Amino acid sequence: MRIFVLDDDPKRQSAFRAHYQARYPGCRVYGATTAAEAIDLLLGQPPCDVVQLDHDLDGKVYVPSGPGTGYEVAHAFAEAWGAKQHGRVIVHSFNGAGAVKMLECFVGKGIPCEYRPFGNWEGQE
Repeated sequence: MRIFVLDDDPKRQSAFRAHYQARYPGCRVYGATTAAEAIDLLLGQPPCDVVQLDHDLDGKVYVPSGPGTGYEVAHAFAEAWGAKQHGRVIVHSFNGAGAVKMLECFVGKGIPCEYRPFGNWEGQE
């Protein structure tokens, strides 16, 4: 099982990694902390079973959707989705408005996705 997590906070990256490795022993968890790194990894790697994306990056909170955010990743990933068949997309963010814009990228392409505000993601894969 392959899992990808985009989050700029090292503590959350560690928490997600520990959660998935406990739930799915032997899984490979890949992570990125920036939009550019996430796009490179997602588009350059084999498909993942779970893709988990945050909106606000670079230590910023409640920022508008645009370059350098999870929205940029969602947009690029949704555009390239047809070339790869990934599993589920989960958007997690304190920024609900940004999360909705990310979901719209996927819904517009018919890609299954869901929004899990923080506190609602554990144990719900």
